[in-house]
Amino acid sequence: MRKILLLFVLTVSLYCYGEGKETEGKPQETTDITSKLVEMSSRIDKMAAEIKKIQEEIEKIKESVKILSYTIRDLQIYTQGGATIKPDEDAWNSIKRGMTTEDVKDVLGNPEEIEVQRAGGEVWYYYGLGSITFDRNGKVVSQKTFKQLPLERKVR
Repeated sequence: MRKILLLFVLTVSLYCYGEGKETEGKPQETTDITSKLVEMSSRIDKMAAEIKKIQEEIEKIKESVKILSYTIRDLQIYTQGGATIKPDEDAWNSIKRGMTTEDVKDVLGNPEEIEVQRAGGEVWYYYGLGSITFDRNGKVVSQKTFKQLPLERKVR
C-alpha cells in the first residue's frame, strides 16, 4: 500500500514538475525531486508508526471497557441478583468443551448463579444466554442456550 502511495505521489510530482517546467522555463534538478520523495517517505513512515500507536491505544481502551462492563455486571449481580448487561453472543459461542472455570470466567465474566451438583461439578447460569455445566474437575462438559432454559432468573 505504501509503495502504491509513493508511486502515486511520484507520478503527481512529475506531472506538476512538468507543468512548472513549461510555465517557468527553469529546469529542475533530479536531486530536488529525490529529496522530496525521501522526505515524503519519511513522513509516511512516521504516520504509519502513529497509526500503530493509535491502534494499540484502541485495543487498550477495548480491554478497559470489557473490564468495566464485567465490573458493572458483577455489581448488578451482587446488588440485584441478576445483570442487565449480558456477555455478548460471540463470547458465548466461543466457549468450548474442556475449558476450565477460569477460562470461562475470563471470557464471560462471573455467572448470575452457580448451582452445585450432587455428583460434583457445577452449573453456571448466565441469564439472557444460557447455562454451562462443569464436571468435578472444573472442565466444561456442556453448554445450553436459553432456547432450552427459562429467560429469567429461577424462582426458588
